[in-house]
Amino acid sequence: MRIRKKILNCIVILLIILLVNLENNKISSSVINFQSVKKSVDEKPVEIISQHTIIDIINENEIIIEEDITIRNINNSQISYVDYLLNQSFKNLQIQDREGLLDFDSPDEEGLIKISLRSDLNHNQSVFFHVSYTLDTEVPKIEGKPSYFYFHILRYNYYFTYSHIVTIRLPRNSFIHKFDDYSYSFFPINATRTDTGNRFYITWEFNNLLPETVDQIFVWFDEPINTKLLLFWSIFGPLLGLALGSISVFFLMRKREKSRMTEIEKIFLTENQQLILKLIDEHGGRLHQKEIMELTGFTKSRVSRNLNLLEERQLITKERWGREYKCFITETGKKVVR
Repeated sequence: MRIRKKILNCIVILLIILLVNLENNKISSSVINFQSVKKSVDEKPVEIISQHTIIDIINENEIIIEEDITIRNINNSQISYVDYLLNQSFKNLQIQDREGLLDFDSPDEEGLIKISLRSDLNHNQSVFFHVSYTLDTEVPKIEGKPSYFYFHILRYNYYFTYSHIVTIRLPRNSFIHKFDDYSYSFFPINATRTDTGNRFYITWEFNNLLPETVDQIFVWFDEPINTKLLLFWSIFGPLLGLALGSISVFFLMRKREKSRMTEIEKIFLTENQQLILKLIDEHGGRLHQKEIMELTGFTKSRVSRNLNLLEERQLITKERWGREYKCFITETGKKVVR
């Protein structure tokens, strides 16, 4: 009898673990996942010490990509080449080290390019090379008032990478698009933004990236401002007595630029998070965790996970009441849900 009980207990525990995993998979599938799981792969002969990618969007038809990459041989034997993965259509590819251009093979079916090194690389030695190419694609345009563009790139990490910095340069006189529904204008949201006056840069930093993982980057940006019109007013303004008008144009441009910077308050939420936030708001701005479970039908772990994400984004605050929490919506949360 005792043996049967132990077997039954083991079966119950396995079923619980299976149900929890299914629940977690269901949640993660409702939002874009930028922390991809490591696949079962053979050990790679090299690792990337640092990689800096610059994506220069000149216009909707011209996108130039440049990468500075430093790799290290972690294999016990010498290597004479490295594989470089390009998972998008491209043209005008050039690869060079500090001494000049390097030879490389045409990409295979998976997009792998074999780069021949200038000399064999011994164990624990590192080498630098620079890659440049043009994306053979167009940036999709979303028609509207105003119209804006949508840029998406998928970065496949072939080797273990200690540091990868990605910078996107928007076209001249263009700014990140401002949505009215508090959606972010770029993703991932933990980015650094730089305004150089006539160009806007967005930079992400990824660390300790596992082999065979994927990073996706999204940016929505406005159509560039018509510089010819601005030039006309700057030249003929004094003749037409529109000096005041020129000053107005300048301040209008600055106002538009500042409004583009306010999207830090926009929040990217899943449907489950939106539902929970809306329920808290509709119940006087406060709800117990148990009440949320009853209203949504979600499990305790599912509610707890979504509450933690809402708290991290400063949309709610939590106070412990006994063994559970009471949740309060913040002013930022009210703006998002309303």
